[in-house]
Amino acid sequence: MVHILFPSLLYSIGLIPILFNRNKQISPAFFGWTAFAWGSLLWVVAFIFCLYLSIPYTLINIMTLIVIMLAIAGILLRGSTQLPGRNELKKIWPAATLFFFTMAMAHLFDLGRASPDSLMQLLLANELTAVQIAERTLAEFGYWGPMLAALHAPAAWFGYAYVTTLQAAFSITMIGSLGYFSYRGLMQRKMLPAQARLVAILVAVFLLTVPFVNFQFYYIHNNIVAAMYLLIGVGALWLGLTNKSRTYHRISILAFLGFSLTRTESILFAVVILAIALSSDRFPDRDWLIVLLPFTLFLAGWQLWLFFVARPATHILTPERILILLGVTISFYLTIVVKGIPLLNRLLIRHLHQIMILVFVLATIIMLFVDPEHVFLSIKFLFLNLLTEGWSWWGIVWWIVVAWLLSFPYASSIPQERLFAFGIVGYFMLLMVVGFAHGPGHLGWSSSPNRMYLHILPVIFLYLTLKTAPLMMSNGWVSRKTPAVNQ
Repeated sequence: MVHILFPSLLYSIGLIPILFNRNKQISPAFFGWTAFAWGSLLWVVAFIFCLYLSIPYTLINIMTLIVIMLAIAGILLRGSTQLPGRNELKKIWPAATLFFFTMAMAHLFDLGRASPDSLMQLLLANELTAVQIAERTLAEFGYWGPMLAALHAPAAWFGYAYVTTLQAAFSITMIGSLGYFSYRGLMQRKMLPAQARLVAILVAVFLLTVPFVNFQFYYIHNNIVAAMYLLIGVGALWLGLTNKSRTYHRISILAFLGFSLTRTESILFAVVILAIALSSDRFPDRDWLIVLLPFTLFLAGWQLWLFFVARPATHILTPERILILLGVTISFYLTIVVKGIPLLNRLLIRHLHQIMILVFVLATIIMLFVDPEHVFLSIKFLFLNLLTEGWSWWGIVWWIVVAWLLSFPYASSIPQERLFAFGIVGYFMLLMVVGFAHGPGHLGWSSSPNRMYLHILPVIFLYLTLKTAPLMMSNGWVSRKTPAVNQ
């Protein structure tokens, strides 16, 4: 029963933030679809504090730390709490029903699949439950982010190798989140509610039919975890920017924190997206300084812990690369401070999205001079894996994406489109730059770059859905009413 109870516990913990939604700034449906993500993030943050404090990773210690963190949040947000009413709970039950049904099916069939990478992460998860974690175990965090191992480790408390339902929980949360953000975005584009709901469901189901996506329901790896948090982060950030919603803004930062804990290099991709949002100048500098301070301190603390305590020396993460990640994390926060200088804000910060693309182009040119074969192989495997040889894992989804893009000349722009357009392009370009340090990849689904394309695919789906909405509106699928932000 632990395979059902543990995800249920995380889901329940993730619903607690609804208590702080006093003014109904966020739809309760949002919490219903994303609750598992927040419960998982809180659990992993508590696990990391266990590492910092050198206390055993036990259920009692974790729950104690979670209660303390929630109590602190309650004190900081006192006066903002309110129990959800019956109408709010009604908006949660469809998501909750689908989540628990998926858990039951995942446990019933237990189709778990593992690769060598999966087995290494599960071995790390098992060793994390030891009373005294060995130094060699801590060094394993040089290969992986802490998210997946920390969440599979509780299975060892009850004599199991892994939580059979965990991957399905992440997958259904990602699919549901895509549906939610698609619906909200289409409503903001004034599509009729019934049609917006239908399109959102079709888009989510379409993503689910991609072989490599439904494979994530039982493949033990961090790919779907990263995809889930990245989608929630970008979706919430877009809603925050378009509506000037501080609540969505703060939620997006939490999602990017979760994303940054999935893989060692994820913080780099998070900074790219956040820098694009920063260049839009939609939120006051004070808001950025406040919401990013905990984000920066926590990730900087994790990187310092890796450097001084874990001391990994792997082909993925070396002490020098840890310092680079630390420098990027702190430098981004300092960029917000610089934003307060009018001249620099006008000449530099407002053009960050363009400057980053230019930097990636220059980096690619430099790589061409240093190792042209590596660059050509990276591009070759990108096209082979996505468009010509990857039928068994991607199907025709990337060809459909290309066809979808052909409709852009007939579609109007969307609010804050730079977040998607520059963010997606920047993701692919940064992936090539990061790959220069690891290798060009290879043909097959097990290639690391090929698996990382999955992280951005739901965001691409969301962007294309919002972008092509006017084409459907021209056929009468449009409402004259502008929806409220919390629908």
